[in-house]
Amino acid sequence: EGFEIANHTTHVKLFTTDTTSADYCTYEQCIYSIEQAEKDLSAYVGEENITGLVWPYYTPSERPDYEQLLDYARQNGYLYARGVDTTGNFDLPADWMKWNCTATTAYGDPLPFAKKFAEQDETDKFQLYSLWGHSTDLSQDKMLAIYNTLIELLINDEIWNPTPSEFVKYVQAAEKLDITETYVHNPTDVAIYAVINGA
Repeated sequence: EGFEIANHTTHVKLFTTDTTSADYCTYEQCIYSIEQAEKDLSAYVGEENITGLVWPYYTPSERPDYEQLLDYARQNGYLYARGVDTTGNFDLPADWMKWNCTATTAYGDPLPFAKKFAEQDETDKFQLYSLWGHSTDLSQDKMLAIYNTLIELLINDEIWNPTPSEFVKYVQAAEKLDITETYVHNPTDVAIYAVINGA
């Protein structure tokens, strides 16, 4: 509970655009890599509804069929696709299929961003501190200390800590709210928290 398993493909270099390279994957091979990894994950962890796609190495945005790959992901139930780049801010992505996290443990220090997020004033707009890393981080004392500090900063009653897919679903549901002067109608099955006149 509280964790999400995302599809990391079969970890081939989908970003390669040189068609003469041994690493190059055709569109069909890219789709196979995504589908096979999903099957493997489902068999291994028993998760049948994998809704996150995490590109290996780099986002394949230079591929001429990149948008086709994103369309495939959308049509097959993926709510987001994430790369390895970082933004250093708490803004939501304009497109969840082109999501980059705030920070990472792979390079740089994620703690200053976490402290800034935890200490900022309350706002009426969605903000998100998102972090990517590797599970192998937890085997390193230095990284384990960083994660423990992150937990101290960000796990409390004032900060919601959903899985990526939970957050995406929540934001998308909030965007569909029908709001008038007399009522708020939620047409989705996602429970939405609202503050009206301070209550």
